[in-house]
Amino acid sequence: MIRARAAVSAFAALAFLAACGRTEAPLERSDPPAREHWLGRTPSAHGQLLWRAPIDSRTPQPGVVLSEDSIRVNAGSSSFTYDKTGHAVHRFVEDSYYLVSSPVADRDGNLYFASFYATSLDRQGRLRWRVPLRDAARATEPNPFVLSDDGIVYSAQNDGLLKALDASNGDLLWQRELAPGPTSAATYPLGGAGDELFVVVDGASLEVFDRRTGERRRSMPAPDPAEDDPRRVPVAIVSGGGALTIARARDEPARVEVSRFGADGSLWWASAQDRFRFPLAIDARQRVLLLEKEPGGPSSSSLLVAHDPCRGEPLSPPIRLGTLPPLSAEILGADGTLYLFHSLRSGTERELVLVAVDPRAGVHRLSFPGLLLNGVEWRGTPALDDDGVLYFVAESMTGAGELVAVQTESHGLAGTSLPSRRHDNRQTGWARAMAESIVSCP
Repeated sequence: MIRARAAVSAFAALAFLAACGRTEAPLERSDPPAREHWLGRTPSAHGQLLWRAPIDSRTPQPGVVLSEDSIRVNAGSSSFTYDKTGHAVHRFVEDSYYLVSSPVADRDGNLYFASFYATSLDRQGRLRWRVPLRDAARATEPNPFVLSDDGIVYSAQNDGLLKALDASNGDLLWQRELAPGPTSAATYPLGGAGDELFVVVDGASLEVFDRRTGERRRSMPAPDPAEDDPRRVPVAIVSGGGALTIARARDEPARVEVSRFGADGSLWWASAQDRFRFPLAIDARQRVLLLEKEPGGPSSSSLLVAHDPCRGEPLSPPIRLGTLPPLSAEILGADGTLYLFHSLRSGTERELVLVAVDPRAGVHRLSFPGLLLNGVEWRGTPALDDDGVLYFVAESMTGAGELVAVQTESHGLAGTSLPSRRHDNRQTGWARAMAESIVSCP
């Protein structure tokens, strides 16, 4: 649960020479203007906001990678390494013309990210390898990679190509055409599990590939083909035993469809409701957690509802969250506390609201005026360390980034296949193998 006592120190920090030879860039710690308002308990019952550190670049990417004693974030054309007190200790600068994606990391602390190149840095932030990834003339904002447990980097960008690279040296293992040419719609690798890779193509179609060969295995259509249209954005959630939950969200008319498939591709249940907002996570009991509109309440009033994994039926009374801005990200702690990041943008006003939903102790909020959690979830998510510190990247009013640390009572991520949309604190996008199998569904 989020701790709520503001205890912030002002520090000075230096960014050391970038691995590619750029000059030093000093970074200074700032006193946070965050105001705190909590529901349920007094602020002294919950602990503290630890620190906020500026990121010396615009266009911050939302993904936070934890690697032993360091924190890795990307912004603009740079990759930054911080220690866990918020001091910047290294900055690698990519070719200044190209934005870099959110990073992913392997177990050895090696980092991987996309720009015009595919780039890998070692745990100290030094260049390991760099290979051309896409046509610079057609380059849009890069999508983060998906990284398998056995060291294969998967890339799908808007050039219409799906690529698999050897994580040790960047060599191309295979390449498949997703579309006949570049597309303006989002095309990106959503994640992987077992021997399958899930890729969103043209912003609507969810395609399943053999991760070793790149052969297309199947598409995941909507249960009602009449409801399948290009305005839909699919989100795949892999849970225990290979079961797959797919949500497709549509803005006009507002509607979210949730489908649950078995490991063999058989449809267990499907429901399309205008009350659904979005799927959030798979909890330790394999329940599907959904954010839903509160019946009869204001349009922005929300409920947290746990659904049966086999039949889709609501389980237990919903938790009322009250009126919230649009959801930006979510992360599930080891103690079952769900952390929701909501970003409000109204004219020149911005506010980031961090909500902790503890099934035992209620709902608590922490507000950061002037900040937003920018981007979309498949571009990266916050990280929750084993010592209970929650790290996230936000964007200020000027467009510059901030790395924020908040102490919580959740010691690490939940041990499920989906504690966050990028699955783990290394942002790999790879669903962990579950020791237990999901309950057998008819």
